[in-house]
Amino acid sequence: MIPIEISKPSFQVTKFSPVDFKEGIRANLDMVDKVRECSRIIGEALTRQMELRRKNKVISVNVVIDD
Repeated sequence: MIPIEISKPSFQVTKFSPVDFKEGIRANLDMVDKVRECSRIIGEALTRQMELRRKNKVISVNVVIDD
């Protein structure tokens, strides 16, 4: 004989609603697009900042060799 554990269902199991679940998933998918757009903007801003820092550190020197 296989022992089986029987107990009360958890709070999450009793309060689960398929309709609310689908709405939550849709809201999460909408948020993914917003977060992706924000991260793209932040990444572009950081890239520009790094380019400016590099330009400020590098000193251009034009060398002319006279024979």
